Amino acid sequence: MVDHQIGLKNETTYGTAVVVDTFFEFLPGDPIALETGRTESESLRSGQIVMAADRFLPYRLGGSGTRQIEALTLGFDWWLLHMLGDVQVATNSPVTGAETHTATMNDLCGLSFTYQENVPLGACQDTDQAFTWAGGKIGKWTLSSEVEGVLNFEAELVFADLSTGTALATASYPTGAELFSWANASVEVDDVVVPVTSWSVSCDSKLKTDRHYMAGSGASPSTGRKEPVSDGYREVAVEFECDRTDLALWAKFAATARASTLIKFEALSQGPAPITGSTYPALNLTCPAVRLDEVSLGGLSLEMPSQSISGVARTLGTNQPITAAYITAV
Repeated sequence: MVDHQIGLKNETTYGTAVVVDTFFEFLPGDPIALETGRTESESLRSGQIVMAADRFLPYRLGGSGTRQIEALTLGFDWWLLHMLGDVQVATNSPVTGAETHTATMNDLCGLSFTYQENVPLGACQDTDQAFTWAGGKIGKWTLSSEVEGVLNFEAELVFADLSTGTALATASYPTGAELFSWANASVEVDDVVVPVTSWSVSCDSKLKTDRHYMAGSGASPSTGRKEPVSDGYREVAVEFECDRTDLALWAKFAATARASTLIKFEALSQGPAPITGSTYPALNLTCPAVRLDEVSLGGLSLEMPSQSISGVARTLGTNQPITAAYITAV
């Protein structure tokens, strides 16, 4: 029986853990790693060959790790808030019984979460051990899909500190959640459907994570990570692969006029069953201005020709560099 679980909940105050109440299925991987250090003496002492055992002091800096999740038709709006910074919900939109969560970029300062994972002990992994991490932030994330696969989400997480004494929360999961399969997905470039074999959208939030200060005293040092905050422009990267049928994308890449190098990129993933009528659960990513930085035309060989396209999203006028529209059942 699987006893592994992860649970999360938004914090009111950064670094102050709360009881988790939202749970997600996740892909196998390593537990979040504790970041530690040892301050060592550099002094010389007569008659000593190896440094004395009382000439170092240990400390903790926080934690970090990567978690991968298969995005589902229910519940993924929780992640969108911490990925981008703002989520607006329109109930009964586009139809009664459905709601649209529209995520756009906003300040990530003040947004944090508690994350708890069960790291079972014993050869049979039948002894629960909760690791509860406070002060969670997403430093980098990627959404991706490929032929014969599902919509995958990967997040690089950082935390302020860890507790192993918090009770393991009881997990529960949304009823009726479905996978986003490649069979119900499409990509549009400049509002024209382009058959692709894979695509990915990733974001580096450019958070300053090495915020450690001298602010402790005596037997209770304070060395944990202070809230990571913005330390530069965010970087949104787009990649996709498709057949080499013409030179249209390569021509945009090769253009010397700035506006000619920009494309609109849209990746739509839909659930297999409608919420009602013709309205399906969906996650739609839109980048209205992607600058093409590389178009590889592939090789000259007997293999079917394909091309790899990559670029970065930019702000165009008042448009958001990226918008995520997530349609779910109410």
